[in-house]
Order: sequence, then structure tokens, then C-alpha cells
Amino acid sequence: MLPRDLLRATVKDGGLRLGFLRPKDRAHAESVLQILAAHVGVQRGELDEALGELAGATRDAKIVKGLAKLALDRASFDLGTALDPEQVRARLFERAAWAQPLRPEARAALLAQVAVELSVAPEALESALYADLHAEARLVTAPALTPDELVQTYDLALAQTALLGAKGIVLRLQEATPKRLRQLIRWLKFNRLLYTAEREAEGVWTFHVDGPLAIMDGATRYGVQLAAFLPALLLAPGWSLEADCRVGRARATLKLDAAAGLVSPLRDTGQWIADEERVLVEKLTQLATGWEVTADAPLLSLDGRGVVVPDLQLTHTATGRRAYIELVWRWRAKALSRSWPQRQKHAPKNLVVAFGGGGDGVLPALPGPVLAFKQVPSARALLALCDEVAA
Repeated sequence: MLPRDLLRATVKDGGLRLGFLRPKDRAHAESVLQILAAHVGVQRGELDEALGELAGATRDAKIVKGLAKLALDRASFDLGTALDPEQVRARLFERAAWAQPLRPEARAALLAQVAVELSVAPEALESALYADLHAEARLVTAPALTPDELVQTYDLALAQTALLGAKGIVLRLQEATPKRLRQLIRWLKFNRLLYTAEREAEGVWTFHVDGPLAIMDGATRYGVQLAAFLPALLLAPGWSLEADCRVGRARATLKLDAAAGLVSPLRDTGQWIADEERVLVEKLTQLATGWEVTADAPLLSLDGRGVVVPDLQLTHTATGRRAYIELVWRWRAKALSRSWPQRQKHAPKNLVVAFGGGGDGVLPALPGPVLAFKQVPSARALLALCDEVAA
């Protein structure tokens, strides 16, 4: 993402327009990458100076600074020394305190003495003295990006930065297959975003996602998680979003869709599964003799007005009876509470809700059983409930 002062956006008639790069701006990306490639092995201060000169030589300084920031984020630096600078300073300063005033000859002698103790050359000791300062770090590898990839990274970062000031976001998928929906929801859960989902028509789904400004505690962290989710949304065909954003003191609506040309850096590899869920599946599989346990459960419609996305499906191999498990961690309780009235009326009776609220009474009665847990739900208890309600 970009610092707020590098966000290029304009507000007009209540709409927020982002300053995505134009074809001619590719030259700026190429120049930034060339400078980084030419400064491998050079100190960060010298590299920053070269990038500053590049930005100062163009009217597009904000663009160059943003490209440079993103390129530097993907470069690697090190101290250029195996010595610990803090330990080196502590030892030298302790000795120097007894040798004041420290004239050049005395300083050289002190460096030589400590260098012998550490089995290094005096030059190496002096290089390590302030090696942990920002300007002293050395560029080890330049980012493995082409100019076109850096431009794509910039445009995506611009949109992510704008979403940091969002109060609420509405996502729409026009060509959503069950597999794609499940993948998207997995990413929402992975980033711990608060959302509700509903089907508007066949293959058309709407997600209402809380923005960081709607969260009282941890807004900054939540905003970063929301920004991290955007690349996953780009994998879905026919996507669009509408966000209520704050830009300075103004509020404006940001509208984006697949026509914006944003490119996701993620590989379209399928579904993420939390470690806790993976462990739970393993335990259920061990205990559930005669049952097939899978994470590939269907989406359950709430009379066409909403959807439940079970995390697990249990199928009895002899009878074909099925039960579904939805894992509701504590951080999702608030968002899901909006759908409780629909769930009370339309949720299937063979849906077991495992609620990580520690039994604090947040959930109302539902058609199917509810199992409260504190950290990880009991596999044995879940299996018993599934066997009871499977249909």
C-alpha cells in the first residue's frame, strides 16, 4: 500500500476518482527499477538520494515517490556486517568514556584494540558502528519486477490505500459459481472481515463488508486486512465494489469493477483453510467411523434472502444422511448477528453452528443445534450433534 500523502485521488460530485497510471507513466516505473538495479550493494542513503533526484526532476513527483516506495518494499537490504552494531557501540563507548577527550590517535588505537578482541579488522568495526541506521543499510537484491508489473502493483496499491478510509463496502459478483463464492468467502474469513452475503439472482451475489471506519477498536489493523483482501476479489470474474470512503475531511463514493484493469498478484489456487479447521477435520475423520468429512459443502440458501456457507459437510456413507457444520469464531459474531432472524426462520435443521463465544448467550435459538466453544470446538461433541440432526 501507499502512505496517505501519496494517494492520488480527486473528489467530484460525491464520487472518488483514483489516479491510475497512464501508458506514459511506464517510463517512470522503468527509471525507478533501473536505479535500484544500479545500486545493488550500495548504502540506502545513496539510493534514497538517487530516487529523490529522480522525483525532483519531474512534475510527476508523487507518482515516482509511490513507485519507488512499492519497489523498495519488494527489495531486500541487510546491515552489510555480521557484527551487532548495538554491541559494537556499547563496547566502544564504554572504553571511550575513560579516554576523553578522544583525539584522532586515541580513537584509532581504541578501534584497533576492540577489533583485536572481536577478531575483526578495524575498518570492519568502524563500518559496523552505525550499520543499523536506515541510511547505512545496503541493497542486497533489487525487486524482481518488470516495469509493467510495477505499474500494476501501483494501481492496486492506490485502490487498497483508498479502502483504508472506507466505512462500508458493497461487493457484487455477476458470474459467481459455487466454487468461486466459496473461495471468496474463504478469503474474507482469512482476513477476518465482517460481512454478510445475499443472492440477488442466479449467479449474482452481494456482500456487505464493514470498513475500518465502522470498527471502533483495531481500525488500522482491520483496514490493512481489508486492503489485503482486494487482490482475492480481483480473481473473481464480473466483480464490482462500491465503498463509502473518507478522503481528508470529505466523504465520497469509490466505484470500481473489472473494467478498471486491476491485476491480482495472487495465484488462483483454490481455497484457504485455517489451521484450526484442518485439525478439526482430522479429528472428525478419525472419530467419524462410517462418515465422510469434507470441506466442500454446498451453499445453503435462506429462502433466497441470504446464504449460509458451511465450513464442513458430514455424509453418512451407508444412509446418505447429511449434516453441515458452520464455525463461527468470536470475531464474526457481530457481523453474523444481522442474519439471525433469517436463520431462525429459514436455516436447515441439519446445520450445526459451532459458536466461539464461550457460551455467553450471544446467539438466539436456531432451528439446528448450537455448540459453544472457547478456542477449538470439540470434535466428539460436533459428531454427536451431526449424527442427531443429519437428514
